[in-house]
Amino acid sequence: MLEPSEVSHKLTELFERNNARGCSEAELKEVLSRLTGHFSFILDSPDFTLVVVDKIRSQPIYYSVKTAILYVSNSASKLQTVAGVHEKYPDSVLEFEMAGYTIGRKTLYKDLFQLQAGEFLIFDKRTGEIKLDRYYRFWSDEKSEKSDKDLLSELGQVVDKTFSKMIQSLQGAPVCVPLSGGLDSRFILAMFKEFNYDNLFTYTYGVKGLWEVKRAKYIADSLDVKWHYIEFDPKETKKLFHSLDREKYYGFAGGLNSIPHLAEYYALLRLKEEQLVPENAVIINGQTGDFLTGGHIPKTVLTQNTTVHDLVSDIIDKHFSLWTNLKTVENRDILSRNIRKALNLTGDGKLSKERFANHFETFEWQERQAKYVTNGQRAYEWLGYGWRLPLWSDELMEFWQKIDWERKFSQRLYKKFLNEKNLCGLFKTKLPREYSYMPFWVKVFRGSVAGLGLLLTKDFSPISSKYSRYFMTYAPFYPQTSYRAYLRDSKWHRSPVSYWVKHYLREVAK
Repeated sequence: MLEPSEVSHKLTELFERNNARGCSEAELKEVLSRLTGHFSFILDSPDFTLVVVDKIRSQPIYYSVKTAILYVSNSASKLQTVAGVHEKYPDSVLEFEMAGYTIGRKTLYKDLFQLQAGEFLIFDKRTGEIKLDRYYRFWSDEKSEKSDKDLLSELGQVVDKTFSKMIQSLQGAPVCVPLSGGLDSRFILAMFKEFNYDNLFTYTYGVKGLWEVKRAKYIADSLDVKWHYIEFDPKETKKLFHSLDREKYYGFAGGLNSIPHLAEYYALLRLKEEQLVPENAVIINGQTGDFLTGGHIPKTVLTQNTTVHDLVSDIIDKHFSLWTNLKTVENRDILSRNIRKALNLTGDGKLSKERFANHFETFEWQERQAKYVTNGQRAYEWLGYGWRLPLWSDELMEFWQKIDWERKFSQRLYKKFLNEKNLCGLFKTKLPREYSYMPFWVKVFRGSVAGLGLLLTKDFSPISSKYSRYFMTYAPFYPQTSYRAYLRDSKWHRSPVSYWVKHYLREVAK
């Protein structure tokens, strides 16, 4: 693989030699595919413009073409103003409402587009022609035939290389790890300790009594790592949501295509105000080990004779369910058409289990992960902090995309690796248990409703959920100013994100 300086040199040499127009697309793809790390760049010359984003779209770039002029920027809102793009695209609005992001190159507005993960754009200034193509796709038809033992050994080498390169790039800067107590954040923290990186601290956030808080404190204490807990009080977070800074953050972070993250924004804002995070800190989270290692492959893959229809239905049910009242036959048909287009699928033929898993993961990589998930880094940037995504390293992506679905399903190989390595003793020890958080009065209420249902032989759980979720684990993230406002449409929502998208469309995408 090439370092950025080497790629810059090779690209310049390539275009000078071929004068852009005669440039071999195969040569260009070969050079770009060897670029490592997280980046985006624009290479401009008198005759052409080349625009490239990395394999996970960690630094988005947007573009618009009008009257043979290319408008390109890393700010969708600024580009919208300069290019004069103001007509919304109905399909995009629907996708955003149902998933929190748009499909493909679309943004919420017609004639305003985004480069997708692993894509490049060439604009010929002489002809006004624009060419878009991919140099990378999270897909592999060639799966490894190595034994588990050999793969685990290889994975160990890949992990060591990933963290060695990252730690070298940090140059001793203070590292802050958001610690949930799950596999991925625990893994990252343990790897830093294995490499004897001492300039390290962690933080955990959430309502008081949350199981993640107890587990995170236990892990930090056992590793003798400084740990901060940020208690989220729903009244305080609602005030933050309706603040001017949060409004500006939304305008900065959404890119007119993906809902911004609020949890990390709330937590780091508090840490910064209390001066608990150095200005030169680098935030390193666990995104997105669970996806990359197979944790999102649906159980449908276990059934026989799966079809394209089954695949599309699974994608819709998992990713496009923020508002169940929007899952009409008509809207499902629109989503189905756009999903098939994104995956270049036609007909309704049968799919092998491997191809079913490949297509499902490719869609999630290209859409949810590369848009909504990696967009979480905007919160760090807004507050002035650097970031790294070690679990999205080129080496780890290359390793996991060649692992067959059976060894990835339910993260089998990954969990085996963690258990055998048992880094810092964190993966074979008994941790504080997981449980559903809810205030005592909610437990009484739900118990009473359940009892009434048994007496009347009816299921009242949806009613119970409608009235109580506002006060449970995700209570700090509901943006409504009152409980009454929540009750108006709560029976159709999936999570607080359901309300975030509504607010974004009203506030930013007016």
